Amino acid sequence: MKRMKVSITIDIPNLEEVLRGARNKLDMSQNDLAHRVHSQGMRITAQNIQRVESGETKTLPYETLQKICDGLGLDLDKELREACQVQLPFLEAGDEK
Repeated sequence: MKRMKVSITIDIPNLEEVLRGARNKLDMSQNDLAHRVHSQGMRITAQNIQRVESGETKTLPYETLQKICDGLGLDLDKELREACQVQLPFLEAGDEK
């Protein structure tokens, strides 16, 4: 059976500030974070991290966000769930037709 990926865009308020704040709290440079994420098997540069934190990056694959969060020891599950509930209400359990 062939599978097709479907992309859905979710806006997470203040994501740039959350990521930058978590990195700064760890006293970690963008280069340090890039190395940490790279060691998890994802190629990312300090410039990529800078673009994400500045908001220059407008879309970010979930897998990339997850690796950055893992590198920061950050869990954004709550924020993702809340954003999905607001922006994708049709995914709510119990909305069966």
